[in-house]
Amino acid sequence: MSELWVVLTGLFGGLNIFQFIFLRAERKKAFAAAESIVLDNNRKKQDLKQDDYEYLTKKCDKLTKDYFEMLDKAQKAMADVSELKCEITYLKGLRCYKTICPERIQNKNGNENK
Repeated sequence: MSELWVVLTGLFGGLNIFQFIFLRAERKKAFAAAESIVLDNNRKKQDLKQDDYEYLTKKCDKLTKDYFEMLDKAQKAMADVSELKCEITYLKGLRCYKTICPERIQNKNGNENK
C-alpha cells in the first residue's frame, strides 16, 4: 500500500511540477511579448519624433530663407525711398525762388553755387 502511495504521489506530484513549470514558462513568454510590444511602440514613437524633427527643421530653414529674401527686398525698398527723398528735396530746392531760402538747392549735390 505504501508503494501505491509513493507511485500516486509521484504521478500527481510530477504533474503539478510540470504544470507549474509550464505556467511559469507561459508567463515568461507573455511578459516577453508584452516587453516586445512596448519596445516596438517606443521605437515607433521615436521614429515619429524624428519625422517631426526633420519636418520642423525643413520648415525652419524655409522660413529663414524667406525672411532673408524679404529683408533684402525691404533694404532695397528703403534705399529706393531714400533716393526718392533726396530727389524730392532737390526738386523742392529748384522750385524755391528765394535766394536766402535754406531749402534752395542749385545743384544735385546740395552745394550752393556762390
